[in-house]
Amino acid sequence: MREDWVRAPVPHQDLAVRIAMLRARAARYAVPELDASGILRFRARSVVLSPTERALMAELLRRFRGLTSREDLLGRLPTQDGDTSNALHLHIMRLRRRIAPLGLVIKTLWNQGYQLGPASA
Repeated sequence: MREDWVRAPVPHQDLAVRIAMLRARAARYAVPELDASGILRFRARSVVLSPTERALMAELLRRFRGLTSREDLLGRLPTQDGDTSNALHLHIMRLRRRIAPLGLVIKTLWNQGYQLGPASA
């Protein structure tokens, strides 16, 4: 593609359109960032996660856009949760609500696990 270069002189409007196209292309490859204090950032937005949500999100981010098995996520839950299967469902439900404003979704892949990705994909 040749959108990343122009020959001078270039009209301002043409340059603005090319910059917008490059930014849109780069945004498709954006990856969320989770810092040590539990703040999840994605595309200029952020949300604070609880310690359990942070642990689950760290595991999901290891395979962003890929499959994360239920077993891997169950291993991140605190041991005081009684029924770990139901606890995982509850935490995933809460996490989905928490990350929706960022433009992220967690998809359930039945009998396989979960997939974290951008809402548009």
